[in-house]
Amino acid sequence: MQNRRLTVAIGLLALLLAPSIRPAYADGDTEKQPGRDRRFDTLEELLAVAPPPPAAQSLANQLMDDFEHDPDLGDVIIVGDREIVVALKSATSESRKVNGMTVTIISSPISLAEFDEISSKVAHLDSGVHEASFDFLTATMTVLTSGTPDSALTAIRELRLPEGVNVEAVNAPPVTLEAAEGAMNSDASGCTTGFRVRHGSPPSPYLTSANHSSCSNWSTVNGVSMTHQLGFCSVDMSLASGSPTALSLGGIPFSGVQGNPAYGALVYKYGVTSGWDYAHRGSVANSTLACTVPVYNYPLMPHAGGDSGGPYITLSGACPFCSYEARGTHRGFSGLNSHGVRMGSINNLGIYVG
Repeated sequence: MQNRRLTVAIGLLALLLAPSIRPAYADGDTEKQPGRDRRFDTLEELLAVAPPPPAAQSLANQLMDDFEHDPDLGDVIIVGDREIVVALKSATSESRKVNGMTVTIISSPISLAEFDEISSKVAHLDSGVHEASFDFLTATMTVLTSGTPDSALTAIRELRLPEGVNVEAVNAPPVTLEAAEGAMNSDASGCTTGFRVRHGSPPSPYLTSANHSSCSNWSTVNGVSMTHQLGFCSVDMSLASGSPTALSLGGIPFSGVQGNPAYGALVYKYGVTSGWDYAHRGSVANSTLACTVPVYNYPLMPHAGGDSGGPYITLSGACPFCSYEARGTHRGFSGLNSHGVRMGSINNLGIYVG
């Protein structure tokens, strides 16, 4: 297929397309959304009121997987029901049709790997910085600090960021981690269990939860005694061993797919306190409380104490014949955003659902 070079600048493209990728509840008025004022104990109950995923979601998630090890990848963004933008560092802008979807490549001033490195350095230079996020459509890095925005901006200037990166600093309280006090309504000492995984050589089976606060103080899960074995601060994950646990989630089988979801993908989360709920994936971010943990923002995803460690998933196929795809685990929240640890970062540590 012959490529055509786009003549529109990245900034203009973002301005034109950004409204179509606003999360379902970007206006903040959850009262307008059917069923959002109740708890869903099963995913089936939630799916009865949740919107369908964008038509482009399957291809966009596949592109995330295809580009996973490309050092120039910024992000894959669903900008319309059948439109996808792929942000690559120093790429030649082009557009093509793939499986009936329009896929547009835009050039980004930095890659995701470079953003992760930059955000870690900013937090080191200014101890008040507790989160940095990046929107690859607008090439904007947003830094949250408990100190002064001017101090954070001074630290950023020392790094001499590439031309084309826009920066803003905002005073905001640190991320809140959501282990439940007193191990109330818990599966794992105040937190939620995530996935059955395998890790090590030869691979051994474990059950996951979060690693902060009381989450690594495992007790029993469904009446079975569990023992904490390993903790990974960099992805806020605790691994425990015990009797074999089911690979399915709520009776839904595992599809075999795991990895990062595309920006705009409809993602479902389970928390022992909140139950099942959903949100569209937002910007990429790093949370620097305790450790620098790579996360995605999920605007207005419901959350509560005790949800930490719970699974984030997407679905393949139509339920009741669907299967789940592993997309990350719950860490906490900052402002209006829930934080889901990136599944790709978990996999990079040799931890795989299965």
